[in-house]
Amino acid sequence: MPKSNLKDLFSDYLYSDLNTFEKRSTVNQIKDQIFRYGFDMSSIEYFSTEYSREEKEQFIIEIFKEFEQADEAEKIKVRDTLSSFLIETNDIIQTQILPIFFKNLLNKSDFKLVFNTLNIFTSKWNDFNDDTKKKIYHVFLKILDNPFDLFIEEGIYEITNIVLNSKSSLDNTKLLFSKNEINNFYQKLVITALNSKADPLYAALESIRQLINRFPNLISKKTYESLYPLFKKISKQFAFFYPAKRDYIKSSLAFIYLILMFEKFYDENYLKYLKLIIKKMVKRIDHADIKYLLELITFILKDTNNIPKVEVIRPIFPILRDINNKKDRIEDYISDLVEEIINFIWPLISEEDKDLFFLEPEFGDTKI
Repeated sequence: MPKSNLKDLFSDYLYSDLNTFEKRSTVNQIKDQIFRYGFDMSSIEYFSTEYSREEKEQFIIEIFKEFEQADEAEKIKVRDTLSSFLIETNDIIQTQILPIFFKNLLNKSDFKLVFNTLNIFTSKWNDFNDDTKKKIYHVFLKILDNPFDLFIEEGIYEITNIVLNSKSSLDNTKLLFSKNEINNFYQKLVITALNSKADPLYAALESIRQLINRFPNLISKKTYESLYPLFKKISKQFAFFYPAKRDYIKSSLAFIYLILMFEKFYDENYLKYLKLIIKKMVKRIDHADIKYLLELITFILKDTNNIPKVEVIRPIFPILRDINNKKDRIEDYISDLVEEIINFIWPLISEEDKDLFFLEPEFGDTKI
């Protein structure tokens, strides 16, 4: 089909007395035409000048409806068609239809619509100009205020990826986002973490850690103080049932790795809450997650410089003893971790601590 037909199809849609079947048929033809050939200047000019703002918006709504019945292959066509309207047309069209995309992105109940819209933006992110990227980004942040955990979790991961990896379209050696914008995103992640639990909490903690790894200038006393409320939040969390316990372990591990980046600011309260979280993790840990706790302990022993290591990890001593006593029945990786930890701490611990490792636990009283 020649490119010039796109203008005619826009005209057919706009002026014909179309019933539902005919309208959908025309929408499909336009979608296929744009997917195969993109826009030509005459079709852009026609859509820009002959369609009112409301008519443009309604047409985009009709394209979005195609997601409802589309299979995976067809969804790619719909997604590419919609992104083409935002990338290949002119400023008038893009400015007038963007609100429809943003409205869909902020839908508080239709997760398919939200994720399809999110994917339209993220799949073509590098093709948008800087001004459009910034507009989209500021709407993305509002996803974190959605009442549903699934939206928040996905939003955190997508936005973090964008902040970490976006380059200026004008100068590929420069980051898209300024130091101030990155700091504001950090603050938004902290607020989200404070207001979240389970998967969104973990996502926020991991994203904060990624952000600080990428921008180490964020490591400061002020930043540590902004994280301090999370110390209290996580140390006071309750987890009685198995799924909640695993969520607690997951979030606690993420938080400890994060807060250890600020160990140079450690004080009495830092130490108190760090020990409390590790102690609570020890009480809730099971075989499925023990390797992650042991890896954390290894990290503390090898890679921290300021905190009193033995004092911090003392709550795990009974677990080290129990695993060491039955190491022939434990996976080699876990057994090796325990052996490495014991060898490391042995010269550092007291005789009383050493005596603990020679005690045989009562039947049924092992930690793991």
